[in-house]
Amino acid sequence: MKILVINAGSSSLKYQLIDMDNEQMLAKGNCEKIGLEMGIFGHKTADGREKKIEIRMANHTEAFEQVKNALLDSEVGVIKDLSEVAAIGHRIVQGGALFSESVLVDEKVIEGIESLIPLAPLHNSAHVQGIRACMSVFGKEVPEVVVFDTAFHSTMPQKAYMFAVPYEYYEKYKIRRYGFHGTSHRYVSHRVAELMGKDIKDLKLITCHIGNGASVTAVLDGKSYDTSMGFSPLDGLVMGTRCGAIDASAITFIGAKEGMSYAELDEMMNKRSGVQGMTDLSSDMRDIDKAYNEGNPHAIVARDMYYNRVKKFVGAYAAEMICRAGVGRMTIVDADTVQPTNINRQLPALHSTLGQKKAEILASRFRDINPALELRVLPVFLKDENIPELLDDAAYDFVVDAIDTLAPKCHLIAESMKRHIKIVSSMGAGAKSDISQVRFADIWDTYHCGLSKAVRKRLQKMGIKRKLPVVFSTEQADPNAVLLTDDEMNKKSTCGTVSYMPAVFGCYLAEYVIKRL
Repeated sequence: MKILVINAGSSSLKYQLIDMDNEQMLAKGNCEKIGLEMGIFGHKTADGREKKIEIRMANHTEAFEQVKNALLDSEVGVIKDLSEVAAIGHRIVQGGALFSESVLVDEKVIEGIESLIPLAPLHNSAHVQGIRACMSVFGKEVPEVVVFDTAFHSTMPQKAYMFAVPYEYYEKYKIRRYGFHGTSHRYVSHRVAELMGKDIKDLKLITCHIGNGASVTAVLDGKSYDTSMGFSPLDGLVMGTRCGAIDASAITFIGAKEGMSYAELDEMMNKRSGVQGMTDLSSDMRDIDKAYNEGNPHAIVARDMYYNRVKKFVGAYAAEMICRAGVGRMTIVDADTVQPTNINRQLPALHSTLGQKKAEILASRFRDINPALELRVLPVFLKDENIPELLDDAAYDFVVDAIDTLAPKCHLIAESMKRHIKIVSSMGAGAKSDISQVRFADIWDTYHCGLSKAVRKRLQKMGIKRKLPVVFSTEQADPNAVLLTDDEMNKKSTCGTVSYMPAVFGCYLAEYVIKRL
């Protein structure tokens, strides 16, 4: 399968044709100065054949004609027929809040990209021109997909993407942080996890896209949690020609002193600042490095600022991910009470809790372990339909499942997994519960426990088969129970059955979780 990848700019069009069977680039090129009196078209194949000509390209459609002709050319071509191009992919800078993932192009998608032109006038306008021109040249029967720079960052929490300006501007104009370079940050973070041999959902990563345009992203559990670029690609790091983060009052002061318009100030910050503006030498770090080594004082300050800004964001994001839920905060949800029918199976210390909410019992245990813990108890009757709302209410680090009703238990597990929230589930407690006898395992490695078997069966029906840590007491005498763990592989062990009270055993889960906060 051959895929044509397009990056259309306001006056340029870059492309690569990639053979996805071996992920090898077959040819690449660039159409420059589109719309000007004379343009430049360059094309190069993987085996070194080249074509470079000066030719007028009045619009993107004429540029795509050059791309098509080069791909089919008898001397520098790499395909014999356009039908060999199975699909076309477009990189789109601004997807706003409309697009959180890559989508197949249709008229509605094009209209959506057009509606976001005010947020990225040069980029999105050019992207729309590129898509329509591509359809005109290659035909509407070739599937086209758009990939958004901003989509990876759509998972940022509101506290990361909002600006502290009057809320009405967010409502009127969608003024917020969007983030950019998302395709790069997504690839790098997933590749790092692959090289580490770890599940990205278990990692806290910081990725750096360093170039003429540059950004840093905090990647938590495989999702963008915060990023240095904001409403536009101007914010954040010091870049080649962009100033990065700056006190807005300094800009309004310059504008007043110099008599500059908003458009002129925007042009100054985007095209005449960064290391270029500080040194008046170049926007290329190779030139800045050379001047630095030669002792140029402006180059020394510019490079030191460039490096220092990267370090500041890396340090800030490390702290942000470690402390994301607030130090010592936890929410407990459970509406059930301890029942008299199960009293003989509960810890002796809990006998006086008859009739109390299980959540209150757990909260008391948590406070005993950590008196400084800030606890919130939600008196919610847990039903399938309110679980998503409950989980979206806050940024949870852990969910402790101490539910003994099968349906809400499974839905809580499934919805937590969808949100990549770490969840530990209790499956039973014996009559002589003892913390030294607690066993943790993956639910897919447990057998002969009535509740775990029922949960496993439901999760399979939901299409879920990811790791799920579960906890058992090994005191209850069940001769047929087998719990496979690293240190007790295939040995006879004991674990609770469906009739036992997981919520009481949640007290042990409290210790497990608290010690890992």
